[in-house]
Amino acid sequence: DGKTTAIDYREMAPAAAHRNVYLDRDGNLIKGEGSSTVGYRASGVPGTIAGMDLALRKYGSGRLTWAQLVEPARRLAVQGFPMGYSLARSLRGNDYLSKYPETRRIFLRNGNYYSEGEIFRQPELAATLTRIQRSGPKEFYQGLTAKLIVADMKRHNGLITMDDMRGYVAKEREPLRGTYRGHEVISMPP
Repeated sequence: DGKTTAIDYREMAPAAAHRNVYLDRDGNLIKGEGSSTVGYRASGVPGTIAGMDLALRKYGSGRLTWAQLVEPARRLAVQGFPMGYSLARSLRGNDYLSKYPETRRIFLRNGNYYSEGEIFRQPELAATLTRIQRSGPKEFYQGLTAKLIVADMKRHNGLITMDDMRGYVAKEREPLRGTYRGHEVISMPP
C-alpha cells in the first residue's frame, strides 16, 4: 500500500535493571564483567523473534508460514557453512569470545581454531531453531528456550527473568523522515 513503517524489536532492559545497576558501591562506573557492555548483566531481553513474528503477521500476506521463515536459518545451523578467511581470522583474534566457556567452545573450539574452508555448524542453535520453528515465537519467550536463557542468566548473575521474557513486545513505530540532496531519507526513530 506504499506505507513505510518501522518495526522496533530492539532488546528491552530487564525489570531488575535500575538507574545504578552499573555502578559499584562507591558510585563509580563498573568496568569489565558486570558493566553495561560486558557479560550477562549487560544483556537485554532479545527481540528478534518477536520482531520477525510481528512483521510476518502484519505484512507477510500469507506468503510464508512461520516454519518456512525459520527453515533457512535452521538448515544453515544444521548443515553449516564453509568458514571464510576473514571470519576465521576474526574469530582467532577475538579476546571477548575467549572469556566465556560457551563462546570459547563454540566459536574458538577451545583453542582449536577454525581455518578457512572448514565447516562451521551450530547444533545447539539448530535445536533452538527447531523448537521455535515447531512451536512458534512463544516458545522463545515462554517455552524451553526461555527457561534455558533464564537459568543461564541466574547461574551467571544476569538480570533476565521469565517475567521479562514473557513481557517482551515488539512495536511498530512511525519512521523518521527527512530529505538529503533531494532524496527522501527514511530511518528508524529513536
